[in-house]
Amino acid sequence: MCEYSSCDTRVKSLIDSIEVFIDEMEVFHHLGENIPLFKSFLGVYDEFKMVLFGFVLLLNFHVIISMVNYSAFLSAYSDFSSSVLQIKIVLGVVCWAGYVVLLVFQIIPAIPMRRRSLNRDIALQAESSDAAAAAATATVAAAGGGGKGRGGASCCSSYDYSALTTPVWLSLFFFSACLIHFYDFSERHDAVSLYIQYTGVYVALAVPVFAYYLRKLVGTPGPKSRIEFVFCIVMDLLMDSQIQMACFFVGVAMVGLGYHYSFFSLLLLDFLTLSEDARNTVRSVTKPWRSLLSLVVIFLVVLVIFGIFGYAYFSPGMFLSQAGALNINAQGQLVQNSDINCESMMDCLGLVLYGGIRSSDIASVMQQVYPNSEVAGFDFAGRFFYDLLFFITIGALLFNMLTGIIVDTFSELR
Repeated sequence: MCEYSSCDTRVKSLIDSIEVFIDEMEVFHHLGENIPLFKSFLGVYDEFKMVLFGFVLLLNFHVIISMVNYSAFLSAYSDFSSSVLQIKIVLGVVCWAGYVVLLVFQIIPAIPMRRRSLNRDIALQAESSDAAAAAATATVAAAGGGGKGRGGASCCSSYDYSALTTPVWLSLFFFSACLIHFYDFSERHDAVSLYIQYTGVYVALAVPVFAYYLRKLVGTPGPKSRIEFVFCIVMDLLMDSQIQMACFFVGVAMVGLGYHYSFFSLLLLDFLTLSEDARNTVRSVTKPWRSLLSLVVIFLVVLVIFGIFGYAYFSPGMFLSQAGALNINAQGQLVQNSDINCESMMDCLGLVLYGGIRSSDIASVMQQVYPNSEVAGFDFAGRFFYDLLFFITIGALLFNMLTGIIVDTFSELR
């Protein structure tokens, strides 16, 4: 469903699909005639969002000025009789109720629009199946056969189970990774707790992935039963960006009320739905998400390669934490530590990922070497080429690729 806050955005999203545009006009007209409150709310939608964002600003302004010290920050929910907490609760409830109203307003027209779209897909699929059956019958008749075009409609209505290839392979990869992790950590951790963790992580990751690909599987030939029809509508609602945004704000408001008020600051992201310019700025990052995701994978691969080679060919003592950083000692006190070398491959990979991405220079997490010195059996030349190759690959190439993708997309959106 299109965004209501900008007529330009609505026109751009619907100009290439006249059917969707007609569906939206008919659905909103029908809802306006049968639900007067919906029609009235549609007329003040922009003003309602501005007022709601004003309450969000007031809530965060109150959070900022009410925390006079760290003790007040820690005891924010301890004294329920304080006026500070009461103001937070009142403003938080108002914001939560406002976003619930927006969520309902997004869902009400989305359901009939998705139902119309699915019915149109089913009708098109039936027409194509009938045309295929008629063509097959004509072919058989011309050839003198008596088969009456068997399989003409069935071939078009069958499911394409290749859509499930990706989640199945991801599941096999996850089980293999869990098996390796279990044999590496089973001696240090309880096996039952590991099984519970594996199951919880798999369910959390696999359920949305399989649901997404099942929607593609069912939607390709079109839903054939009422259960499939309802499943497609539910999945389309869950994948609608506007509904996702409204659910996010409702959840954030609930967490801010029930857990900690610091989550109220996330409500300020609602500004992106009010400003077309801010939305285009964010789109310059979200639109090329496939290219950015591929670049992130390249980043991780390169950093892992440098981390493994650095740990294998240089002494682990070459890697160190930030000098002068504050660490917690065995007595739980903050102390200023000296350089701490990594003890394992995982430690060094973590240092390389953190220090390498943050500063684009592997030398920031390794000991300094000089032309006439040797460290761990390697002279200056080995470290020189290692550090220089890391800087050129990460700092000069990959980061510039990242900037170039975002700048090009922003130029297109302008």
